Amino acid sequence: MVLVTGVSGSGKSTLVNDVFMKAVQQNLGKQKANPGKYKSIKGLENIDKLVQIDQDPIGRTPRSKPSYLYREYLMIFVISSLRHQRRDYAVMKKRKILL
Repeated sequence: MVLVTGVSGSGKSTLVNDVFMKAVQQNLGKQKANPGKYKSIKGLENIDKLVQIDQDPIGRTPRSKPSYLYREYLMIFVISSLRHQRRDYAVMKKRKILL
């Protein structure tokens, strides 16, 4: 997963769409257009698939944007992890493994 952040107007979309995406597609043999200028991109050989997700709503409501759905998924993941950690801590405490 690649995450690009920056202030408004800093060129995030240009970097991703005109440079990174085209370079990856070219490396995968799916793009004939030349990517924008760059010195190097490390790790291109490790990428075997490219899926672009933009901020267009998936459904009909504003809550169907990918970023909103990802945030909800992340919260479920964090809560689940904490629950498992709490359970593991209780088991370790009961077995007197903790110092």
